[in-house]
Amino acid sequence: DYMERSLAQMYYTNEDAAYNLMVFQNSTELPTFNKMPQPRADPFLPPESQGDNVADPEELFSQRRRLLKKGCDEMQKTRRNNHWVYVEMHPPLKALDRYKKYFYCRNQKVGSTSWKAYAKVLKKSDVYSESEYRVNVLPVRHPFDRLKSAYTDKFLNGLPISNYNEAYKNSTASTESWMTRWDAYWLPVLISSGQVKEKNKLFKEKISVRRFIGKKYEDQNKNLIKKFSKASFSFLEFLNHVIWSYEHDLADRHWAAQYDVCKVCSNDYKYIIKLETSDEEIPYVIKQLNYTTVPSYGHKHKTTKKDKYSYQEYFTAIPNTIKK
Repeated sequence: DYMERSLAQMYYTNEDAAYNLMVFQNSTELPTFNKMPQPRADPFLPPESQGDNVADPEELFSQRRRLLKKGCDEMQKTRRNNHWVYVEMHPPLKALDRYKKYFYCRNQKVGSTSWKAYAKVLKKSDVYSESEYRVNVLPVRHPFDRLKSAYTDKFLNGLPISNYNEAYKNSTASTESWMTRWDAYWLPVLISSGQVKEKNKLFKEKISVRRFIGKKYEDQNKNLIKKFSKASFSFLEFLNHVIWSYEHDLADRHWAAQYDVCKVCSNDYKYIIKLETSDEEIPYVIKQLNYTTVPSYGHKHKTTKKDKYSYQEYFTAIPNTIKK
């Protein structure tokens, strides 16, 4: 059960059978448009599985659907029912059009802010004819890159949490208050790492991490904030916290497994779009959905200069026991 629910087991393995289980998550595996910019080869994936170029867009998406179905079929054979209770998750499918025929999975750290803004534009746009069928779109991102993004965003890329001030928020377009991040991210890591003592029966109730942990430690918050106001968190501490949060059924939506968040085996996804090549793939999909015009799509979230390292560099020093 630990291996099924831990980060590494769901996201990475060199065993072909398990690797193919959810290989659609590893975006380097997904077939890509011919001549599109390709991400660098992932050193953590088998070299023979880096993906092939596909000239025909429809064949591209067809291959991805087949790959997804294969993963779901294998999952039914090998994986136990997931008992993870993701209490903070809202219904993941959001409408892309005013008629509510087209939907996308709002998957955090997979361009979700950009997709939300894009959906608002699309709802104001016209289509040639209303579709008779429902169409679902699944945006995906390499899981290691997604984890790196969650870390650099929510944990300030290792900077002291005291740096999260108005200037920092403005430079990164962050809107959460300091206390929100304390309750939702920083205090839970202090607990999971043993720096703050875990209260008895703290995690018996499966409710919002943000509200629950903050409430449970409300009587200690003043002293804890004073003591840890300049705390910082390494990438390894973050990854250990991710695994811990799964073990306690408290995974946050920013690093919860993409196949859990988007319910990929129960929702019928026609288009699976890689974040890495979304600028090329989204216009094609929008045209297929009969929109009269194709609004431009652009990534909205800002990063600091220090954040712009590839995820490979972040995982270089991570022990194999965490990555497996």
